[in-house]
Amino acid sequence: MVLQHKLIAIGSSTGGPGHIQKILSAIPADFNASIVIGQHINSIFLDSIVESLNSFCRIPVYVGKDNLAIQTPSVVFAKGAGINEIRGENGAYKLKILEASSEDYSPSINRLFSSMASLPQPSQILAAVLTGIGDDGARGLLELRRAGAYTIAESEKTAVVYGMPRAAYELGAANEVLDLDKIITKILEFGR
Repeated sequence: MVLQHKLIAIGSSTGGPGHIQKILSAIPADFNASIVIGQHINSIFLDSIVESLNSFCRIPVYVGKDNLAIQTPSVVFAKGAGINEIRGENGAYKLKILEASSEDYSPSINRLFSSMASLPQPSQILAAVLTGIGDDGARGLLELRRAGAYTIAESEKTAVVYGMPRAAYELGAANEVLDLDKIITKILEFGR
């Protein structure tokens, strides 16, 4: 199965909403990729965050739901507490929300990233672990790197909390460690 469009995966926790707002503010209307975000947040607050982002973003932003076909360009937020996975079906990427709950974080960035590592054409995937407490996303980012995706961990300099990106760096999961502004530049280049 050949899936033609590019995917960007972002995982974040504490400090993430502000970083995501900066990233999405820079995305042009003619962006040539889809963005999937795993942000640790209570699902109760996700709708209002997405509504706020839609007020200024130049591409549509959605709260994920089971079987959602991921369009280009668009932004889809994984929604806890079920496990979110990206799968390739009938030539399209789809978000699947499993009934099983994540044993640690909600949503589980590791599970989201790991599901993407088995997609065809991993070279069409860019993944980044941003600011956050703990180590969620590090194992999944390593799987993506090993599969051939381009992987980034945020630098200590710009991370609000240098837990998740540090874990990714220490695991050898990142092709690069970058400040947030350079991550934004990479994302824009990737989506051309």
